[in-house]
This record gives sequence, C-alpha cells and structure tokens, in this order.
Amino acid sequence: MARAMNPSSAKRQAFTFFPDFLEQRVETVVYDQWARGEQERSLYVPKHYNTNDEYDDLIERSPTPWLALGITSLVQTIFLDGIKRQGSNDMLQSYDIWRQNRFNSRQNALYRGAMAHGQSFVMSLPGTLPMTGEKSAVWRGLSALTTAAWYEYPGDEWCQFAIHAEEDVVKDGDGFTPGWTVELIDEVAVYRFTVKGNGEDLNAWTYVTTEEHDSGVPPLVQYTNMTDLDGRNTGEIGPFIPLAKRIDQSLFDRLIVQRFGAWKVRFITGLQRPAGMSEQTYQNELLGMKINDFLVATSDKTRFGTLDETQLDGFIKARDADIRDYAAVSQVPPYMFLGLSANMQAESLAAARSALMAKSAERKEGLGESHEQLFRLSAKQTGNLEEMRGYDMEVKWRDTEVRPLSQAADALGKLAAQVGVPLEMLWGMIPNWTDSDVERAKVLVQDGTFDQLVGEFEKQLGLDAGGAPGGIQRVP
Repeated sequence: MARAMNPSSAKRQAFTFFPDFLEQRVETVVYDQWARGEQERSLYVPKHYNTNDEYDDLIERSPTPWLALGITSLVQTIFLDGIKRQGSNDMLQSYDIWRQNRFNSRQNALYRGAMAHGQSFVMSLPGTLPMTGEKSAVWRGLSALTTAAWYEYPGDEWCQFAIHAEEDVVKDGDGFTPGWTVELIDEVAVYRFTVKGNGEDLNAWTYVTTEEHDSGVPPLVQYTNMTDLDGRNTGEIGPFIPLAKRIDQSLFDRLIVQRFGAWKVRFITGLQRPAGMSEQTYQNELLGMKINDFLVATSDKTRFGTLDETQLDGFIKARDADIRDYAAVSQVPPYMFLGLSANMQAESLAAARSALMAKSAERKEGLGESHEQLFRLSAKQTGNLEEMRGYDMEVKWRDTEVRPLSQAADALGKLAAQVGVPLEMLWGMIPNWTDSDVERAKVLVQDGTFDQLVGEFEKQLGLDAGGAPGGIQRVP
C-alpha cells in the first residue's frame, strides 16, 4: 500500500510543477474573460492611438458576450437526471451523494467551466454529512483557473497527480504579502502549502499539513469539452476568439459612425459679416436663428451645401455576416443570435436546432463518462464496492428538446397503440415528467388503479377518451 510523501518531497514536487500550472492559467484567464464578456478593450483601437473620453466611452460599449451565449445555448441542452446500472430501474445508491452535494444545481457550472476553459474538475474526498454524521463523500467543483492535472498518457482515466491553487495573502514576517494557497493531490493524500509571490524560490514555500484520503487514486475527475488523441482539451472559446473579435470590431465601427457621421452636415462658404456689425453681434445673430429664418448672400462666391451622412446598413450587415459565420462554425442556430424570422415554422426550428443537438449528444458522451467515473470513485470512498466496480453504469440525461405537446402525444400514442410498446416504458418520455412522476405511476399500477392512471395519461397527452386509434391498451 502506498504511503504519503514526506513534507520535503511533496514540497519539491509541487515547486517543480507549479510553473506549468501558472502557464496554463495565463491562457485560461484569457478564455475566462471572453466567457464573461470582459475581453480586452484595446482590441478595437491600436495601442499607439490617442483617444479622448468620447472614444473611450464607445470602446467600453463595444464588447458583447457572444461566446458566452454560444456556451449557454449548449449547456441548456445538458442536464443529468439520474444514473442506473444496466438492466436496473433503480438509481445508484451513490446518486444520493449527488443530491447531498447539491449537484443538481451545481452541474451547470461544471459544464460551463469545461466548455469555456476546455476542462473542469470535481474533487471527491471522504467525509460525513454535517447534520447526521453519516458517511459520504464531499465534492468540490474546480475550474482550470485554479486546477491542473498531469497524466502519464492522454486518455488515462486517472491523473498521476494534480495541483489546486488559489491566490491568497500569506504571512511574511510581521506582515502579509500576496501569494498562493497550494494543494498537491496524489493517490494517497492532499498536501497543503502557502507560497509567497509566485513561488520561484523553494524557500518561499511553507508546508502546512497532509490529509490522507485512502482513495487509491488521485480523487480528481476531469470533465472536458472536446479532447483529441494527443490530450489537447479544446473549449468553446479559444477557436472562436478571432470571429468574436470581428463581431466586436464591427460593432465598434458602427458606434463610431453612429456617433460622429450619422447626420447631414450643412456648410456655407464665402458668407461675409455685414458692414458695421461687430463680430460678437454677428455670432449672436447666427446663434439666434430660427427654423424659418434664412440666409441671403450678395456675393457670387458664397456656397451653400450639405455633406451626406454615412449609411449604417453596411456596418450592420457586416456584423450579421460575422455572427452567421460564428453560428455556422459553432453549430448554434443563427436565430439564437439574430432572432426568429416571422415565417419560421416548427419544422424549420427543429431543423435549425439539429446541429446543436448533435453537438450536445457528442458532449454528453464525454461528460457522461466523467460522471460514471465520479460515481465509482465516491462509491469506493463510502465502502460501496459493488458500485465501485459498476462499469455498466448508464447516465440518464433530461430531454431538453422543446416539442409541442401534441407532437409528443401523437408519437407516444402511436408507439403504444400501433407498435405495442408497454405503457410503462413510455412514461419517462412524457414531456415534463420526472422520475418521481414515473415512480408514482408505478405505485398507481401496483395499487390496481390502472384505469385512473390511463385516464390521467390520456388527459395530459390531449387524447380522446378512446385514446389513439382503438384506445390505449396496456400490453401484458
């Protein structure tokens, strides 16, 4: 059985790999800024240009979180609703740990981190429930801003070790200095240190404590958006930053024109001040002109004219074209960025969303594997050895596709009446039905109140009393 490293060895390892973590973090910070719509403002004006307050105001108005919208559109199609073993209708016992850690609400943040930064993590450590003292596992969602993991080979299930670090203020003699709180995580323990500055000197590292977890593997599960065979984790930000820059540039250029060049400019040349009138009086007369006043010039050298305004149509079309490019390469329907067309039908909407749903299905495969890995790890930590060996786990994803109820009624009715699919198998496919609703349906059947259940089923699906052709019959 492996033993924990001594403090000196742990400190040396953390010190050696901490620069790699900092290097990863620099790139992740840029992705994070774009994900939150806080990208660098100097993108629109070259750095050597001198700007005034009015230009700076337009620069502040130009960033738009288009990439965040792309992530949101994808995350909203992904929601874990349960996990079971193959051939079983019952949830895993370890699914209680999911609920105890409130991951129904926290899972979205986990997916957003993976899609924005390319990867995110969940660290699971043995623990107890605060109120009851029962044995459980404590989960912490971690982002790539604070965590890095090292693998022997790309695609390995478990990392060799990981570093989790957060910026902090650490004690320095009689005062305090900026630094880090660093955790080194391996298959035996979590080693904690405080670090002054960025830890360039080994003497800046101070050992704090060692906490053994007895998990047999580093208790960290990686969630990725898209990983290739070389172990590169690609998110939904990095590949699209050039496109997002074009969109923001188009908006900034339009704001400049809108502010400075969107009005006609009237001009007069050769207008002379009347003889005997002072310059001050002349200027006051000009300022006091009314809309029905007009100017008369006696000199044939006087010219009246206008400078046309700059049309905004070209700038708007350029921005829309860039947005459509982004929608195409990110597989997000353009209407999510540009709004719905007045004549768009339900079939057209479904076709427009097909690429997004295909992308969502691909992401669910990877995320589902990570979920299964997390549940097996937590089962090991709570002593549930049967579920620890559960490589036949199946993640259940919520159906987030928006369909008319009538369409679902027609499809389910045909499956029941024409194909002969047992009614019980269709309950989980009813829009907005949860696992609790399905379990309640089972109880109603077991209590002999099937007729009542069928009536409720037909009512929710909008079927006539007779049901779909021939009525809905329970298949033995």
